[in-house]
Amino acid sequence: MINTIQEGVVFNLADKVEFKEGGFRPLVIDSNDKAEHVLMAVDAGVLIPDHQAPADLIFQALEGEAVLQVGGIDHPVRKGDFLFMKKGTLHHLQAVTKFKFSMVRIY
Repeated sequence: MINTIQEGVVFNLADKVEFKEGGFRPLVIDSNDKAEHVLMAVDAGVLIPDHQAPADLIFQALEGEAVLQVGGIDHPVRKGDFLFMKKGTLHHLQAVTKFKFSMVRIY
């Protein structure tokens, strides 16, 4: 079990993960046998290529702008936008600006 957050402590999710120049950086902030909460920072212009969701997934944009393609449909996303996808859904993400998001994988 990974747990990098403390119960009862208020914080900004976007502040927990730093950008990697020319790439992307994931940070697992909590994980157990039922779910995993991952923060991701993606540098401007970086593509996270097509892949299938390993579990049901809750996505929320935290900072910046990107295009999230889900099932062949492009969805422009920015701070506050929220999306749910089922396990096995093919998707990719193209960062338009420096972009941070939160995703919860539900196993």
